[in-house]
Amino acid sequence: MPHTVKTLRVPVDSIVSGDCELDREASHYVLHVHRMREGMPLELFDAECGLEAEATLLSSTAKTARCRVGLPRATRAVPNHPVTLVQSLAKGDKLERVVRDATALGVTRIVMVAANRSIVRVDASEREQRRQRCRRIAIEAARQSGRGNVPSILGPFALDEGARLVQDCPLRVLLSPDASVRLSSLLVGRVAVPVAVCIGPEGGFEPNEEGLLRASGFEVVRFGDFTLRTETAATAVLGALVDWAVR
Repeated sequence: MPHTVKTLRVPVDSIVSGDCELDREASHYVLHVHRMREGMPLELFDAECGLEAEATLLSSTAKTARCRVGLPRATRAVPNHPVTLVQSLAKGDKLERVVRDATALGVTRIVMVAANRSIVRVDASEREQRRQRCRRIAIEAARQSGRGNVPSILGPFALDEGARLVQDCPLRVLLSPDASVRLSSLLVGRVAVPVAVCIGPEGGFEPNEEGLLRASGFEVVRFGDFTLRTETAATAVLGALVDWAVR
């Protein structure tokens, strides 16, 4: 069978039909990373707006690529199954790493929550600033991974409010190293449904918080045989859930 050449997808900040110059970063990606030549087809995508468009490379200089861009359309490179991450706040860049990985794995919604053992505390004045920073990280992760859109990012909220927000997910799981049921056992034979997974902070949830989540319909499961760091747990479990959901 003949080998099908996949059209190069190029991340851009905005898409407008007609003749235009790509920005410096996109031009470098096209001309120097992939060494494309005049007349070759491209597919431009704007992950923030969820748009894409077919394009053709018209001409180039050492630093600039000029393209003819077709009509923008809704992007097709999107997750096809809803997966929500309920992520406790974490110190340093851990939350940002989780957002980056979750975006690349195809998570559709991220709900940030504050737990009793969360070292990071966010007051009302910082809430929007933190959410916007996470959104910028998600946009960049989508561009790097070729994803055509970004997950919705909500919060930070109190734990009970975050739990209420994901009641639209028929399957809700809470990770705990002390649980007797494994995630794999819980998923065996289940039809894929919208799923939410809750990841605790460093030190885990306190008993009253776990009780709150149980009362909200979360099933407590373990993943692997060892205690995982919060950012490691998020990435590992999301990978497993996304793989299960798309089968």
